[in-house]
Amino acid sequence: MANYGTSPDGQPWSAPIYNVDGVTPITAPYEVSLSVGGAPNGVLPVAGSTTMFGQNGLFSGPTLTIAGEPPGT
Repeated sequence: MANYGTSPDGQPWSAPIYNVDGVTPITAPYEVSLSVGGAPNGVLPVAGSTTMFGQNGLFSGPTLTIAGEPPGT
């Protein structure tokens, strides 16, 4: 779980998260977590997915496995 990395063809990529002004990158102490689900059970956070933001709106959390979902989805 991250919003930066390297693509399969070796190219770096990132998707920073910005404040409401659309210009200022979010930094700590904000948190991010992964949620999954839908009707009828609702959306639930994935255990172990909460991580603190790093610098420049980027974060890198743990590798997560979600039962019934193929890797990379």
